[in-house]
Amino acid sequence: GIVYVENKLYAGCADGQIKVFGNQSSEAGNDLSIDGGAVLSLNHKDGVLYVLAENPNGGNPRVHALELASGTERSGGYPSTLGYSAFEDADIVGNFLIVTQSGNAVSKVDLASGGATRNNNQGPTAVKLGDVLPESNASNALIAAGTGGLIRFLLATNDTQYALGNSFFNDASAVVSNGNSLWVHDAGANRFRRFDYSGGATVGGTELEQIATDEIGAVMEMTWVGDYI
Repeated sequence: GIVYVENKLYAGCADGQIKVFGNQSSEAGNDLSIDGGAVLSLNHKDGVLYVLAENPNGGNPRVHALELASGTERSGGYPSTLGYSAFEDADIVGNFLIVTQSGNAVSKVDLASGGATRNNNQGPTAVKLGDVLPESNASNALIAAGTGGLIRFLLATNDTQYALGNSFFNDASAVVSNGNSLWVHDAGANRFRRFDYSGGATVGGTELEQIATDEIGAVMEMTWVGDYI
């Protein structure tokens, strides 16, 4: 996992260390560490690194809250053990860290308390949840779901439901938003597809544009840089 905060790049490593880079070189003595195993992902909000890492004692992955100002881990509800064992993607949506964990499994971690809950398994099951769309102010999460299309995860109830089903996609593998546009990579059709987007996992039901690609395989992550994806 990597994250960029205030002109520094933080890179999570397989030994539980977090390397700190500034001015394109490692800042010796400023590296951080967690009381955990291999780092799976890093996310940042309000001066805290949320570090998803393997549990060195076995079992499900754990989320650590690492204060950047002091370099120390929060205690209390952290480290927070997730409700499932595998890992696909993790991003912050609203005040939660949303983690997809293979198949239809989702874990939700309350950033303030560290409390972890699982999806209630009442939603679609024929899905492979992967890329989570990061949204700092959203009330629901949007997730690429493979042949299941796009899935909406309701933060209030931990329920999943179709946002755009498989009639729109062969294999939705990654999702990114910019303003009123949502782009989805359809790995099964070798297409990037664009839809109207109003935030909060609410997607327009009409495809507005598509761009064909060569057979590049499934795109796993996308982000906006200037005018480019």
